[in-house]
Amino acid sequence: MKVSKGSVDIDNDEERQINSIDTDDGKVDLSVTWDALKDLDGKVITEGYLRVTPHDGIVYGETTTSDKFLFGFCSTKGDINKDDFINMTDFSILMYFWKETNPKNTCADINKDGVVNLIDFSIMMYWWTR
Repeated sequence: MKVSKGSVDIDNDEERQINSIDTDDGKVDLSVTWDALKDLDGKVITEGYLRVTPHDGIVYGETTTSDKFLFGFCSTKGDINKDDFINMTDFSILMYFWKETNPKNTCADINKDGVVNLIDFSIMMYWWTR
């Protein structure tokens, strides 16, 4: 079943319309698009709660709130700690997870190939010098 009705918000911040919901395989795949969320100081928000309210255009359903989770906003340029700079802090994090597969800090795997390696280092170095 594919539905395109409903809305979501993150931490009661800014409500967005659901792009699509697909439940054909028994799982719920929810598609919503956000730019990187930022707090009042301009820092990227990395964790929060997701609230989903289904509706058919007339009647709103019951709102469901998720457990706290990390948002998947990772830099493709090497800003692993998300402070808007690529520097020694990011390099240190990269080295901490060096050669790990599926690292706990998923942002350390900059190119998302499942391992922190020379490719991630090269990407970081390219953007560090810009």
